[in-house]
Amino acid sequence: MKKWMPCFLPGPTLGGILCTLLLSSGSMAETHTAAIGQYGSQNLANAVQTESRSSHIQIMTQGEHSQAAATQSASDHVSARIEQTNANATVTTIEQRKTSLSSVFVTQFNSTVASGSVIQQDSTQDDAQVFQSHSVMSQAHISQTTTDRSAAMISQMHTTDSLSVIEQSNAASSTAHIEQAATPLSHAQIHQQDTVNAKATIRQRDSQLMGAQHSQITQHNGEGATGWADQAGDNNTSLIHQQNDLNQARVQQHSSPATASGNDALIFQSSGANGARIIQFGNGNHANIHQF
Repeated sequence: MKKWMPCFLPGPTLGGILCTLLLSSGSMAETHTAAIGQYGSQNLANAVQTESRSSHIQIMTQGEHSQAAATQSASDHVSARIEQTNANATVTTIEQRKTSLSSVFVTQFNSTVASGSVIQQDSTQDDAQVFQSHSVMSQAHISQTTTDRSAAMISQMHTTDSLSVIEQSNAASSTAHIEQAATPLSHAQIHQQDTVNAKATIRQRDSQLMGAQHSQITQHNGEGATGWADQAGDNNTSLIHQQNDLNQARVQQHSSPATASGNDALIFQSSGANGARIIQFGNGNHANIHQF
């Protein structure tokens, strides 16, 4: 049985209007769809689904100082999608706990001081994606804990002074990717803890002459990890820190034309059978590899 529970506020709204949907079922056979649309300022949107199957949450907001949240727990084949546009000081939070084959999609466009956060815990085959574009001082955070075959991706385009963070722990065969394009003065971080065969990639590009970028990858208490960072432009910094055996790390810093300068790359690797490589183009760059 499929249940459709819309909660739309089609006209301009002001003054902190709250729209909450709570859909729960005692049987995993239940299927739910929850949709919320808000247009205005200072709005709150919240949707909750528990013990469901093949269920979906979609929230769309436009306006300043808005907050949107979605929670799904003890469910299979679930997805959540939140879109926020033309807004300032917006907050998005999605939580999925004890789910399988779950997916998350967050989009924040044309925003200032926007925050997008995803939490996935005790789950299998999770997928989380956060997209932020044409924004200033935005933050994106994905946390995946005790998950199997999880994947996380953050994309920030045409943003300034932004931060991307992906954290994965107790996750087997997990992958993490951060893409930042035309993002001066931005930071990207991937932290993977207690994982096996983890993969982390950070790509920062198209920020020449607009400000430095910084990337950091840490992969601890696991083995068979791969860390890769690719940066284009000047005065960028990149750090990869790996522990245990059979790890591979690579940093490439360049620009087009190949005149990048003042870049710093540092790779730390402990234990044995590891491989590290740094490639730099241009002048005045610094490269350091420490293996012990």
